[in-house]
Amino acid sequence: MDVISNDTLKSLIAVELVTILDVREHYEYQKGHIPGSLWIPFSCLTDCAGFFAIDTPLIIICNTENRSAAACRFLESEGFTELAYAIPGMKYWDGELEVEQCPPLERGTSDKKGVYLDYAATTPVDPKVASAVWWWLAKEFGNPSSVHLHGRKGKEAISKSRQQVACIIGSRDDEIIFTSGGTEADNTALWGVLRASGRKRLITSAIEHSAILENIKPLKDAGFQVTVLPVDTYGMVSATELASALSNDVGLVSIMFANNEVGTIQPVQQLAELTHRFGAYFHTDAVQGVGVCPINVDELQIDVLSLSGHKFYGPKGVGALYLRQGTPFSPCLVGGGQESQKRAGTENVSGIVGLGVACHLAHQRLGEAQGIKRLRDYLEEGLKSMCDVIIYGHPTQRLPGNLCISIPNYSGHQAVLDLDLAGISCSSGSACHGGKPSHVLQAMGVSETKAKTAIRFSLGRKTTETEIESVVEELGRLFRKYIY
Repeated sequence: MDVISNDTLKSLIAVELVTILDVREHYEYQKGHIPGSLWIPFSCLTDCAGFFAIDTPLIIICNTENRSAAACRFLESEGFTELAYAIPGMKYWDGELEVEQCPPLERGTSDKKGVYLDYAATTPVDPKVASAVWWWLAKEFGNPSSVHLHGRKGKEAISKSRQQVACIIGSRDDEIIFTSGGTEADNTALWGVLRASGRKRLITSAIEHSAILENIKPLKDAGFQVTVLPVDTYGMVSATELASALSNDVGLVSIMFANNEVGTIQPVQQLAELTHRFGAYFHTDAVQGVGVCPINVDELQIDVLSLSGHKFYGPKGVGALYLRQGTPFSPCLVGGGQESQKRAGTENVSGIVGLGVACHLAHQRLGEAQGIKRLRDYLEEGLKSMCDVIIYGHPTQRLPGNLCISIPNYSGHQAVLDLDLAGISCSSGSACHGGKPSHVLQAMGVSETKAKTAIRFSLGRKTTETEIESVVEELGRLFRKYIY
């Protein structure tokens, strides 16, 4: 395959010597595309390759070089001989554009089946959750702050949901604050507790989610000190390192319950106990843990905890913050005084109801984790038999559905795109870090080069043994094709 510049593509267009395949998503194509280009979304290349003779000169264009190159690689594997892709592509195209009118939003179809192994990024909404959300969107609409019947119904629904969320983590229901998700809960925990604690220092770890780490600079700018603890090669925070860093000026320690990329589960109880010896408070980002692992905030001595509904078959855009009674707190959102003066804003009743139902169902299904772990181990063994894969994360203290690996000499981003063409969805790391080399793996001592080869599979309650076998078979085929 060849690589050409946008300017070269313009020259070819001028003499009409080229067939351009635009492999972006439809909404991107509609906003503006090269006149005469053919729209074939990346995910449909497998279905559309038969429309062209294998010696047809084709030029692929997309927003990113990686995606364009992956499309070319696939077509090359199908026997096409005259292939090129344009860089930097549509993101920086300054030539003529044609705009398609955007049609009304319609319901999609689910005809195309595939294997979904990206449950750590998000989970499908449980039908029981979706039913509850629909009811509170379509049939009940009252503002929970209103004193009339419609408002009282909304208030009652929120109260029940608060009990369901409290139940899954073993807290009191008046210790639950509803938020828009895990990111808001993390931000609220850091700023809300630190500002009210009277102390000026935060301790966290190098492998936290960006919702924590991106707050470090603003906190420093606001006069707080921040200590970032290292981790070992498994991604585990050392109790010894925390003990050395603690002092009487620490207001809050924030260590995640389990890592979203490598799945390592932290010794939260031990870390919280050490924290309390210095009169500080302990926060854990448990977005990956709630609904997957048994969590009891009293047994683990957690003061503040973040969770998000879409990680355990609930709706997106809703989460919660657990705040132990007596923990100092200054609200980050002020206004109408909702959530007991702790988080202002009219409540998202339908989302909160969905979160409550998701918590109730997840609490009942915690026993399913062993079956998910068995399939995860089956996948791990299958991949090990295929080649010398590197397994990241703790060998035993790891989320049951998490498997983060590297295949030597095979770009993780490229592998994800190749698997996507085969109908298999996984990730090259966190869905939130936008393609950058994993800060988690680098904190674990993995080189940047090797970190770029990482692939994360995350299994869920709908994963089957047949799907695992198909993933091993397909990845083996890709490995033989592109590496050997």
